[in-house]
Amino acid sequence: MNLIAPTKGKILFENEDINSFKNEEIKNYRKKVQMIFQDPYASMNPRFKIKDILKEPLYIHKIEGNEETYNETIINALKDVKINTDFMEVYPHMLSGGQRQRIATARALILNPKLVVADEPVSMIDLSTRAEILYMMKELQEKRNLSYIYITHDLSTARYFADRIAVMYLGKIIEIGNADEIIDNPKHPYTKALIEAVPNIEVGIVNVIKELPIKGEIPNASDIPSGCRFHTRCIYAKEECKLESPILKDVKQLYGFMKDNNLDTIEYDQKGLYLRLVKAKPAVVPVPVNVGGAISASGAHAAVPVQEQYKEVIKSSLMGIFFRGSTPSAPPFIKEGARVEKGDVICLIEAMKVFNEMRAEFPCVIKKVLVENGKPVKQGDALFAIERV
Repeated sequence: MNLIAPTKGKILFENEDINSFKNEEIKNYRKKVQMIFQDPYASMNPRFKIKDILKEPLYIHKIEGNEETYNETIINALKDVKINTDFMEVYPHMLSGGQRQRIATARALILNPKLVVADEPVSMIDLSTRAEILYMMKELQEKRNLSYIYITHDLSTARYFADRIAVMYLGKIIEIGNADEIIDNPKHPYTKALIEAVPNIEVGIVNVIKELPIKGEIPNASDIPSGCRFHTRCIYAKEECKLESPILKDVKQLYGFMKDNNLDTIEYDQKGLYLRLVKAKPAVVPVPVNVGGAISASGAHAAVPVQEQYKEVIKSSLMGIFFRGSTPSAPPFIKEGARVEKGDVICLIEAMKVFNEMRAEFPCVIKKVLVENGKPVKQGDALFAIERV
């Protein structure tokens, strides 16, 4: 936000170094880049009513209009974050944590910024409300064509919320890539440790203590270790790790090389001292299974993927555990044969401790539920066979 001068490096926004901005340039920049703070209560003046809190940015940036147009802008902002307009006349302490976070989001968006920096925006609210806030923020992102910088310690919400993830350790980016790539196929030992630290959500697994690929305590940030910053805690560390800091490399070139040369596995020993690329095995033709599909020329019944057995299906948008109701034992949101409208909740997908709602994107009838309650699903798996109405 250009509040503190950096010790080195640059911060570029729209191809301009923000640290070179002066006076009016800074003001214009802050209009385009807004922030949602971690503690919504501490970031609001307790003596201001909600309407005054939301008007303040309009006054500061001298947005054209009078009190009537300002009030109209505030009403629209509250509707966007799904807050009743009656709350305009209340004070911050009269709101719940989730409501205050929605007000903080409305304040950040009231100037129509291009970029919003969200610093742990859901860390201080309960788990059930957390999913609602993130869903609301994603809706606003699509509606307003926003970009977010989402700062978090919770990889589960990062996967749901982000397109790309950058993992930092002691102030340095150690891994960056598409969200699914980082979570499903982490490269850095620290990223692997973060993911391993997430509790196992498989049914029936209790009293199991995980052995994490990490050791020791976090070093003092004022006395950062030499070489690789993570070497004091890394179980794979070698002598050269104490001397040389690794640089970020694009591993997509390696994947391209593997594909071109029919390689499917990378093997390395526990200490990472050697690397072996393994040739892909020849494809094995599966034994045909009769699932009521077409009969092949040889007379055997050909297996038909679930998606192809039905005219249209609803697929999972992420990997996790499929739940038909609000809890594992709750009644299902919808039953076979029921009609659902656009926006209706049809199921939950639990991914790394967060219950993510899946909603119908159009009116339809649920012809068949294709996944058993409480079973794991992958992104793209068919969940419901449907018929549009």
